Amino acid sequence: MSGFLRTHLKAILLGVVALIIAGAFTVPSVDAIMNGRHKPVQLFRSISSDERHQITVTRRVALPANDVMDPTVIATFTLKDHVTGKDLETQEVKIVKESALQEPLFLWSNSSVVVKQFDTLQERALSFKRPE
Repeated sequence: MSGFLRTHLKAILLGVVALIIAGAFTVPSVDAIMNGRHKPVQLFRSISSDERHQITVTRRVALPANDVMDPTVIATFTLKDHVTGKDLETQEVKIVKESALQEPLFLWSNSSVVVKQFDTLQERALSFKRPE
């Protein structure tokens, strides 16, 4: 085999290895996009006892995705006026593994709402001020 052919085959082999490595990193993102998991999906909702406000919780896979089976997700918590549907406040939280996202505990008071126990891997609490 000539030196030119050997060098050419090495270059092809290196290119194939590079494509395999790049493919391994992009598979989770491609999977998330192909299955629509990068778009927000509403998971939970809580309405205040006076029915003036509600909190909705959506999740979407964070891109670039890091795992096909249990990727990092962005959970979005939105306080809304229940009558008009107008968004009043939004907070986003990154959750390292989708399986760690669980139904939150919503603690409503006259002036605020606290959302907690939504991440099984990390203790967190979010606070929203309810408008007068």
